[in-house]
Amino acid sequence: MKEISICRLILFLIILAAVKIYPESSLLNDARAAEKTGKYEDAVQLYNKWLNKNTGSDDYYEILIHMLSIEKNPEMALKFQKGFENNINSENKSDFYERMARTEEMLGYIDEAEKSYRKAWLSSGRVNSKALLSSAVLLFSMGKKDAAEKTAKKVSSESKDNSTIIKSLILLANIYESSGWNAKAEKLLLDVKKRYKNSELMPAVLASLFKLYKKEKNAAKSDQIFKELQISFPDSIYYAIVNPDNSNIELFPNPGLLFNMPTERAEKEIKTYSVQAGSFSVEENAIYLVKDLKSAGFKAYVNGTSINGRKYFRAIIGPINSFKEAQKVVDDLTQKGYSGFIVK
Repeated sequence: MKEISICRLILFLIILAAVKIYPESSLLNDARAAEKTGKYEDAVQLYNKWLNKNTGSDDYYEILIHMLSIEKNPEMALKFQKGFENNINSENKSDFYERMARTEEMLGYIDEAEKSYRKAWLSSGRVNSKALLSSAVLLFSMGKKDAAEKTAKKVSSESKDNSTIIKSLILLANIYESSGWNAKAEKLLLDVKKRYKNSELMPAVLASLFKLYKKEKNAAKSDQIFKELQISFPDSIYYAIVNPDNSNIELFPNPGLLFNMPTERAEKEIKTYSVQAGSFSVEENAIYLVKDLKSAGFKAYVNGTSINGRKYFRAIIGPINSFKEAQKVVDDLTQKGYSGFIVK
């Protein structure tokens, strides 16, 4: 009789555990099933329920990022991100805030994006200098030149990555130029040109010098820089930027880069999908991201748009023939450390 009671107790505990665990496992299974059949809205809601019930799971962050990748509405994705902010462990905080910043920037919430980039830097133990550089760029775009200069200097002095250092120095030169300190900007750019002569970012340095000399109406120096770009970097986007023969490219303010903007009619006639991997108020950032995406195997390009009267530069992957294929691109982006949203 005692053995029967023990068996019944064990059976009861097994059933109790199953009752407790099954709903949570079932939520994931149901979410994946809904996603597989193209019911993405249902899948998002199911993943959301699972996340609310499993804050301590080892798969929590991976499931969260996946859920965000299939949420087609970036405003809703941002709402989800903010709702789960307190559940993110320290290991994933920096990545989480950087993803949030990209979403905020894409939506035009520049102040919020700058703060999120700074949080990403602080959460990384101050090693995520790329996030801090993004913060500096946004500060500059908002006209907060003193704060932008201070932040860019911190990046240039603390970063261990040469590309990030060069970008921060180019930004500093743009800050000086916009403040009328042309001599200071020129000295900085010439120093970067000398110190990092073998860098793949040298065309960007030359383009900034060209822009400065053009502003000063120094024909001799601007012609010299143009020839250097033409001879050494004929395939660079920066040579295309300064080339006067490119009549379909327009000049924009700091950092003085250019882009091709499709007409509204052309956009309306597009019947395929694309994936937006980022959106920036400064085109240079979009160009850098597109370059990284191309290196990672994505067919990416820069596209310009306006939100509330302000210019934004989007890193776009596409065209893609179906939503399902676009979703695969988003998944691939996530696996390679990027993020993105499906757009028509």
